[in-house]
Amino acid sequence: MDLMEEFNKLDMQKCFLAGVGLVFVYYILFFDSGKAIDAQIAQQRQSQQQNSSALQQVRKALDDKVRFEEDIQNISRNMKDFQTYFSPDGMNINVLQGRISKLAENHSLIVNQMEPKERESEFPKYRETAVNFSVEGPFHNVMEFVSSLTKQERALDFSTMNFKSTVKGDYPLVELTTTLVVYTAKSEEGGEQGG
Repeated sequence: MDLMEEFNKLDMQKCFLAGVGLVFVYYILFFDSGKAIDAQIAQQRQSQQQNSSALQQVRKALDDKVRFEEDIQNISRNMKDFQTYFSPDGMNINVLQGRISKLAENHSLIVNQMEPKERESEFPKYRETAVNFSVEGPFHNVMEFVSSLTKQERALDFSTMNFKSTVKGDYPLVELTTTLVVYTAKSEEGGEQGG
């Protein structure tokens, strides 16, 4: 063998060993089998989940705000209705009898009887104004009269109604007898509330 060849072999071996060494150093220093990218992806997913969770909380807060505003509006409407329906303004036995008479007249009914009724209060916090009355007329008119009573913007009760058919000449009529009770609010001191 030639010395030059041996020398060349040695250089090749050294080059090969140097290359293997460089590959080993590169592998240790730089090769991570994608762990860094996996960690970045996991971090991005976690950040995206946090952002999504924060967005859901913001949406829920906005929905709660809308619902809260609607609830406040409903409460305000209900309070206005309460004030309307339970207001004592101008409500007394004479006013109540006048309203019944006017409604009966509007529906072409005859008022046969009307008188104040004393009764024990079912609801101590409310003043009750009660009237016994009887009206008579065609069935359709009597039903329209009852419907008009239900549309009054007052807290009232006329749950006990008695109907009796009557005849005047050739015309069949219906007589309605009932007690109408109107409830009005009292103040804490026991007097009426102003409105």
